[in-house]
Amino acid sequence: MSGDESKWYLPGPDNQPVGPLTADQVFHKWRAAEISNNTLVWADGLGDWQPLAEVEPFVTAIRKIQDCIRFRCPQGHEIIMGRQFAGRSAKCKRCGAVVNVPDDRPPPPPPPRPPGGRDRVRWVVAAGVLVVIAGGVAALLLGTPKEIRKAEALLAQMFSPFARSLSSVS
Repeated sequence: MSGDESKWYLPGPDNQPVGPLTADQVFHKWRAAEISNNTLVWADGLGDWQPLAEVEPFVTAIRKIQDCIRFRCPQGHEIIMGRQFAGRSAKCKRCGAVVNVPDDRPPPPPPPRPPGGRDRVRWVVAAGVLVVIAGGVAALLLGTPKEIRKAEALLAQMFSPFARSLSSVS
């Protein structure tokens, strides 16, 4: 950043420009959260005020910082490491403390469940319920006690394989 000799301006109170500032000064204000990526900046050569995160040399510097993990050692010193070091050990340059670089990436999705198991039980139960409903409808349509007993026997025959398979899964 120190190679940029432009004089930068930021909006101040009552929209009065604050500056001139060096690129390093503007960047330090961003790092201290005094300004944000959306803060408008201007320098000679820019046609109009533009968001900080869209203007070089800040685009590259902000991208590098945002691709890093910021954390503190036990002594409170700030450590900045690239995300590629997440989950590894690092040494604080100021006090020598060895710390683990935190991993702020989201956890990977769980592996797909193997076929069978609870899903199989659900399908067997659903099939059994459908058979019972169909049998009940058939019994209502047939209507005579003899035919209802036949439908019950048929349902018992049809449902027994499901009952055996349920007992073997659980």
